Amino acid sequence: MSQQSNEGDSLPLIEALHNGFYYFLQALEKLKERPERTCRLMGYCNTAWELQSDIAAGRYFIGKEFLSADDEKAIAALADAVDAVPVNTLPSGTSRDQNLAAMRHAAWIPLREQAAELRSCLQPAAERTYAYLNLPPDLPRSGLSE
Repeated sequence: MSQQSNEGDSLPLIEALHNGFYYFLQALEKLKERPERTCRLMGYCNTAWELQSDIAAGRYFIGKEFLSADDEKAIAALADAVDAVPVNTLPSGTSRDQNLAAMRHAAWIPLREQAAELRSCLQPAAERTYAYLNLPPDLPRSGLSE
């Protein structure tokens, strides 16, 4: 894998991958939570739409030789499943009730478990990212403040 970004900017590709992966892990941590906590962690602002977008961003890692082929397939499967959630027809806005109603939609139920399983599978890659970014290994869990 090339250490420089293909776009000629000053951020090395490997650093961009680790930064992006850190935020993808955060999205998984939020998705696997029960709706009340997910909404609280997302700030009650278009939670369903934002979470769908954050999980879909995981596709960025596919084909970058950053993760194993199995990890890439699992990320793609979750991203595809989350894309199927009808977020544009769910309640949205900045109120607690709107966001809770959206995140309580039945489509999210199996995705929470899928996100939890994926997060567990990605632990070895997560540890590499934490080491690269010089972060404590439990940061994604402890770093989610309410």
